[in-house]
Amino acid sequence: MTEQRSTYLKIADNRRFCLVWLLIGAGYITWFSFLKNPLYHTASVIAVDHRILFYFWVLFTIVAMFLNVKYMYRHNDYEGKIGKRLLYASFFCVVMTAVVPHTIGGVRGYVHWIAALSFGALCAAAVILFLISKLSSNRRYIYTLVFLVGMLVLMLVLLKLFSENGVIESLPMLTVYGILFLVNFTNVYQKETEPLINGDVIGLK
Repeated sequence: MTEQRSTYLKIADNRRFCLVWLLIGAGYITWFSFLKNPLYHTASVIAVDHRILFYFWVLFTIVAMFLNVKYMYRHNDYEGKIGKRLLYASFFCVVMTAVVPHTIGGVRGYVHWIAALSFGALCAAAVILFLISKLSSNRRYIYTLVFLVGMLVLMLVLLKLFSENGVIESLPMLTVYGILFLVNFTNVYQKETEPLINGDVIGLK
């Protein structure tokens, strides 16, 4: 058991491995959203005609978020017990969006809508809690937190104004992917007294 855990940590702690999955997650959800016009169709609507591809959307999203959020926690000395629970809860919600497909109205429609909204909220909350814990260490975390919360508020306002829209729906997730990239793979939040990784802004060991 100890050997298996050690092997898992070596893989999950590999910067390149986590980066590849982050890019796969962000790239796939972007590609998927353009299977139909994203101005008029959300990922849930597209999934009705592309069920198998949507299953991969869910899988890639879970793997990318699991690896990179936990990597962010580990490498920034953040225990994040609540954050981890919120992250796992978000995975349950995103799986529910695949189990209960999108439909207009009815119980299934509400279940799918609530699961989709909860996934985004819980996933963002896991990152927000981390950012809050780091506010005193670097003012850039403050800017990032304000930006992320602002994007969430903007999404809700735009959805209220324009109803379902794939572009609006993608804003929070792509913002979270961007934050994970900056925290995990750049020195944007690094203290001035700390050396750069390989002397570069982006360093992959």
